[in-house]
This record gives sequence, C-alpha cells and structure tokens, in this order.
Amino acid sequence: MAIKTVIKMKIKLAFYLILFYNYSYGQTINPINLSYNYVNERRDIQKVEKINNINFYIKNEHFISFRNKNNPQVLNKNNLKNIKVIEIESFLDLACIEKEKKLNNERQTGVVKVLTKDKIFKKILLYVKEKKMILRYEIFWIEEIE
Repeated sequence: MAIKTVIKMKIKLAFYLILFYNYSYGQTINPINLSYNYVNERRDIQKVEKINNINFYIKNEHFISFRNKNNPQVLNKNNLKNIKVIEIESFLDLACIEKEKKLNNERQTGVVKVLTKDKIFKKILLYVKEKKMILRYEIFWIEEIE
C-alpha cells in the first residue's frame, strides 16, 4: 500500500515538474519578447538606422531588423497586457537553456552542428518605446566574429 502511494506521489511530482518547466520556458517555442527600452530605461543600448534595416545593440549583443510594411508594428498598451516582455539578461539565460537542450538532442542523434545565435530561437520580437508609441520589431540575433 505504501509503495503505491510513493509511486503515485512520484508520478504527480514528475507531472508538475514537466508542467512547470513548460510554463516557465514555454516561450522558447513561441516568439521571444525582448525589451529594448520598454521594461526599463537602459544605458547599454544603441540603435543604428540604415536604408533597409535597423541594427540594435543591447549589452554587447547585436540584432538586426529588416524594414518592410509589417515591420515595425505600432502597438498600444492594451496589446501588451498578456505578453511577457523580458530584459536582455533573462533572454541570455533562456538562450543558454535552449542551446543546451538543442545540443543534448543533437548528441543523442550523433550529429552535432555548430549552433549560431540566429538558430537558437525561431522568432524574436523587440519592443521599443519611442516618444508616446510602442514599436515591435521582428529581429534576428547576429553572430559577431571578432
């Protein structure tokens, strides 16, 4: 009788851990919502506008957004109620976790590829406050080789 109870408790614990993990890090499947200056004002940011693209630099990380009719999107505060926008530090932590998961999957198949920054997340959205607007850019994370 006691063994069945222990087994049931372990199964429940495993279920809750999986549920918690998916809830906590589920954003890696969905778009990552990154703050440029939306959550907090930062000093370690830079925006360089060019004709066809905009380069964003946040804490020594380089991102690029290509201009088109849907990029950027103008949002209002109501559009952001159910969106969790994270700072660069949390973004980098998520990137490490996601990179480790992908590497573990590749090790199991026996084929390990070079995983560049642009391959870690499927979609990254950057939120920028400008004047009284909130702009959302679809961006790509750039691997810089020094």
